[in-house]
Amino acid sequence: MALKSILAKRLITTVFQPVIHISTERVVGYEALSRGPDGPLQYPYKFLTVAARYGYSLEIEQLCLRRAKEFISTMPAEFKVFVNLSPDGLEKKLISDGDFDQYLTVIEITEAGLIKDYTRIKKAVDYYRNCGFKVAMDDMGNGYDRLRGIAEINPEYFKIDRGLIADCHLNVGKRMVIKHIVALAAEMKSKVIAEGIEKLEELNVIRILGVHFGQGFLLGKPQSKPWESLVAVDESVWQQLNN
Repeated sequence: MALKSILAKRLITTVFQPVIHISTERVVGYEALSRGPDGPLQYPYKFLTVAARYGYSLEIEQLCLRRAKEFISTMPAEFKVFVNLSPDGLEKKLISDGDFDQYLTVIEITEAGLIKDYTRIKKAVDYYRNCGFKVAMDDMGNGYDRLRGIAEINPEYFKIDRGLIADCHLNVGKRMVIKHIVALAAEMKSKVIAEGIEKLEELNVIRILGVHFGQGFLLGKPQSKPWESLVAVDESVWQQLNN
């Protein structure tokens, strides 16, 4: 079974996508994104789906975290790191003391499984917050569970799903939803991150609407160690936007 081989041989690597502070146009951190070996299980939604089917979800998630930790060890200390954790992984406390710098790490609660017991999840969130971690709710705009999660957990960061960002310059409904997410975040003293920005027009819309941070192929593609590159972010994007 390919999944057992991935686990046994630790065939997970980590790439990092920059998270940009839109008003200053600066990289403030990176999201750690796991990749499997070339083939049908290369991307997380593939190998995580197979892992869930065969009962290996926590094992594969733990491997992803361990591999991310190895790569992050070379990251300069001024950057935040965003690491993904499923509701089940959060509840099981897969991130242990000392795995990551808690004051620079944001735990992204993913959509990999519904939150079944908010009492236990809130207890886990409180534990990590007391350790110094911040929390993000991933995939905002992707269903009721995300909205309830925000109400129950009050995350420090809202991450707007690519589905809302795509062609938002052409869709007044999407712009209205993004505007209200930004307003809700302000009421809750949280920050907003737009994911999946691929067009200059999308970036312009979210900047106008007051989104704090952005990430996506337009701003920077996932790379092995982008902090070592002088061209991790295409500065011409900002020049075009500001002209």
